[in-house]
Amino acid sequence: MEVLLSENFFRSVVPANVWNKGYTARRQWLINHDIIKGTKTDGTAAKTTPFGVGYRIPTQGMSSIFAFTVADIL
Repeated sequence: MEVLLSENFFRSVVPANVWNKGYTARRQWLINHDIIKGTKTDGTAAKTTPFGVGYRIPTQGMSSIFAFTVADIL
């Protein structure tokens, strides 16, 4: 499953000098480091891996749990 997350979720991950440059710079940094999907600056596609696990409370079985990758940031 793919999800969209707020850019603030990655505030502690993205270096301050990149964070201060704005949304586009933050997004490109995350793509270049294979954290979210997109096209890197060298023209290749980012190779993301499952990033987290989501679940429903109360969890009633495996159908209530899913692995997700971050498709993009808001």
